[in-house]
Amino acid sequence: MNIYSYTYTLDFWTNYREVIEQWEWEDYDDWYKKYRSDADTYNKFAIIATFFEGMGVLIKRKLIDVTFVDDLMSGPIMQFWQKYGPIILEDRRRRKVSTMWEWCEYLYDRVKEVSVKEHGSKHVVDVERLSRRLENDK
Repeated sequence: MNIYSYTYTLDFWTNYREVIEQWEWEDYDDWYKKYRSDADTYNKFAIIATFFEGMGVLIKRKLIDVTFVDDLMSGPIMQFWQKYGPIILEDRRRRKVSTMWEWCEYLYDRVKEVSVKEHGSKHVVDVERLSRRLENDK
């Protein structure tokens, strides 16, 4: 439970909300220029990705049950990968690092499988719908 308690820190949620709700880009190059090229800015993303990376490893090594992770945090996990998956995949390709954030992707894949199986496809986060809702809230 200590691992999960990190998601209840102000630091985690401040960074999570910023990278999910506020960061916008046109394409990979725009994302890189705005968010990857400055270390302090990129660290906000890396804090979240590193946490999810660790959760993916714990699931892979069977140190934590994926259904437990699904019950506790499937929404943020799926939101994160659905928004950043294309960026991460392009970053891997351009930097020629095929394993970059691989456990984030693994975490998303496993949690999505469980979530769909246990809760149905309506439970899977729709990032486009979320983005429209956030735009309407402004």
